[in-house]
Amino acid sequence: MIVSLVNMDEHILKRTLLETGEHILVASNEAEKAELLPQADVIISTNRITAAEIDAAPRLRMLFILSAGVETLPFETLRARHTIVANARGAHGRQMFEHALGMMLAFSRKIARSVRNQSSCLWESSQPVETLEGKTLLIVGMGRIGSYMAEKAEDFGLNVKGVRRHPNAGDPPYVRGLEQLPELLPQADFVLILTPLTKDTFHFFGKNEFSLMKKTSVFLNLSRGDTVDEEALIDALQRGQIAGAGLDVMHAEPLPPENLLWKMDNVIITPHTAGFMTDYVGEAMKIFAPNYLAYRNHETLVTQVDLDDQY
Repeated sequence: MIVSLVNMDEHILKRTLLETGEHILVASNEAEKAELLPQADVIISTNRITAAEIDAAPRLRMLFILSAGVETLPFETLRARHTIVANARGAHGRQMFEHALGMMLAFSRKIARSVRNQSSCLWESSQPVETLEGKTLLIVGMGRIGSYMAEKAEDFGLNVKGVRRHPNAGDPPYVRGLEQLPELLPQADFVLILTPLTKDTFHFFGKNEFSLMKKTSVFLNLSRGDTVDEEALIDALQRGQIAGAGLDVMHAEPLPPENLLWKMDNVIITPHTAGFMTDYVGEAMKIFAPNYLAYRNHETLVTQVDLDDQY
């Protein structure tokens, strides 16, 4: 039995039935959850599922998470239960590229500055504006989303470079290993971080990394707030070590009103919306079907999560 802990529109349920031949039962309240979890072989959930909910499903064999980030999962419980986990990575590329593009354009065309000027009726036609063409975008974390973004960025004339933990033979020639990040940071006009949050990427970007960036460069974080040392970022912005930052994720969300980032003219803040879109659940569920069919055929899942590496 497939049980969803997330409400779904009828069109999603019908499409999944056509793709898999299976009905999904939706637990829309606590009573339905208590009734359905003990019967569930497969659970569909957000990354906020708890160890208690997993323990309430003794038959559970597969868990599908409707997000790319899985750092909040109870991995110890999942490993002990030998549960196969897949996530929705691949469902975010288009909207996250548009979000990153919007941030880059806001800085290069001074759109954010003009919006601020609007509140004081300031017509600042002398402000320097630039095009993206010819600028260098460094993507830190060349997974599915990063690869999609790199391809689209090249269409806008950006010179793309990328790093990832384990480069492979199928990667484009501009992809390097993480050990080459210090060499690439001084070359970048925009640095976009897309790494998953793990014990190895906590505060992955800090004082040393910001010191290697150009004073004219802009830092963009669309991954997780904890991948960046926020105090080091604020310091780099205050001292003019980097030109600006576009931040969709923070250490604390919502960002507290007293946080200095709110008041900085060289910072664009969005409320963790880069990965979302209308009918997000429907888009993410397009990735469920091939994963479920692989599970049913005893094959490796398409977007299977490594329970040890936790991504």
